[in-house]
Amino acid sequence: MLGYIACFIIAFAFWIYLNWTLDTQYLVFGVLVASAVAALSSRVLFNNFQPRHLHPKRLVYLMAHFIFFLKALIISNLTVCARILSPNIRIKPAVVKIGLESNCPPVIAGVANSITLTPGTLALDVKGGAIYIHCMHAERLEPIKLKRAIVDVFERNLRRVFE
Repeated sequence: MLGYIACFIIAFAFWIYLNWTLDTQYLVFGVLVASAVAALSSRVLFNNFQPRHLHPKRLVYLMAHFIFFLKALIISNLTVCARILSPNIRIKPAVVKIGLESNCPPVIAGVANSITLTPGTLALDVKGGAIYIHCMHAERLEPIKLKRAIVDVFERNLRRVFE
């Protein structure tokens, strides 16, 4: 039941954010839509849900992850833009295998999605506790340097949220 309530609150807050109005008809329809979404997806999204998952510090860690992700997104956008607009494009793609410390599925999915959403990198596969990342430019790229720069911060913040 707690998972249903959490899913309902998230869906209803998202509904209000998307509509950006507090008119009665929108709120009533939002309650109906959020109820349907919560009924259909709360068992899948919150199958191992416990009250400790609602601790406010998890929200702080999620915001820290979001801020770091935005910083990485802006930097990688500028880097990719500079590479594309330069007169002599020097792209040396490579696939790099990076080990993950966490076995938690939401953490692994979050790290893979965060990497995929930043331009110039793409998470290809996750196997055996490692993630395979395609990098647009990997001339002098060392897997340890990439792990420390990006994967460790994403993984550390997401572990604080989900574990």
